[in-house]
Amino acid sequence: MPIGPWELAIILVIVIIIFGAGKLPEIGGALGRGIREFKESARDEDEEEEQQQEEQQQQYGQQQYGQQYPQQQYAQQPQAPPPAEPQYHSDPNAAPQQAQPGEQQGSGSGEPARRDA
Repeated sequence: MPIGPWELAIILVIVIIIFGAGKLPEIGGALGRGIREFKESARDEDEEEEQQQEEQQQQYGQQQYGQQYPQQQYAQQPQAPPPAEPQYHSDPNAAPQQAQPGEQQGSGSGEPARRDA
């Protein structure tokens, strides 16, 4: 429920009755200083909290980066020997080899060769 102008007037009258008209400026000044100090301390705490959060985020980021991407030191790998030359060379222009007498050529299908006699 909002405070209207009548409620404020009633509160002001009660304050004047309790403290007197002479003390009212002193009370107002003290109240203003208190509010100003409260705002400054709240602002300072917010700034300190933000700084702490930034520091924590930086530290956390550095820790995460260190865990995800550790610096690895690689040992020198032994070099593989050069590939050996093949034992035989195939000449694409050479004629296919003929079977020697007494040898049978297979069909290449893995089945034994048939003799037609």
